[in-house]
Formats: sequence, C-alpha cells, structure tokens
Amino acid sequence: MMETPAIQNKEKVKNSKLNVWLIILNLILAFILSLTVPNPGESKYVWSLIMVLLVAIVSLAIYSFSYHGEGYNWGKWLLGFTIIVAVITFFILLNLFVT
Repeated sequence: MMETPAIQNKEKVKNSKLNVWLIILNLILAFILSLTVPNPGESKYVWSLIMVLLVAIVSLAIYSFSYHGEGYNWGKWLLGFTIIVAVITFFILLNLFVT
C-alpha cells in the first residue's frame, strides 16, 4: 500500500520531533554520566563540559544530515553553532591548563 506524500510528511515531522527529544535526553544522560565517572583531570566540570559538547556535536550531526528540506535547516545551524562553541571552549581550556 502506497502512502501519500502528506502522510509521509506527517510521519517525518513526528519522527523529527521524537529525535529532538531523544537528543535532549542523550545530552542529559551524558551530563549525568560525566559527573559520575571518575575523570583524569583536575576539574570534574571541565570533563563534563567536554563530554556534553562532544555528545551534542555527534547527535546534532546525525540529526542534521538525516533530515533534508527547508524546515530542517535549523539543525544544521545549531550544529554549526555548537561546533563554534566547542572550538572556543577548547581554546579557552587549552589556555587555562597550559599557562
């Protein structure tokens, strides 16, 4: 049985919303995990920040390249913003620990 484009679009939107909630849940779980696992560095919060940023980048990359279309461009913009924040955070942390 062939589905109409309207039904396919409705399913795509429903799956997209579900994926967004799963990404948020994934970030929360990564943060909780990063606080409970012993870390090799001095600050527990630095490790948490790095882990959450990496999980955010991977999750948003999968999401933004899975959904195509005009309505899903915000995922690519959010991915770009997260990468910029991660790079800035990396250089700030690098300067803090090197000096």
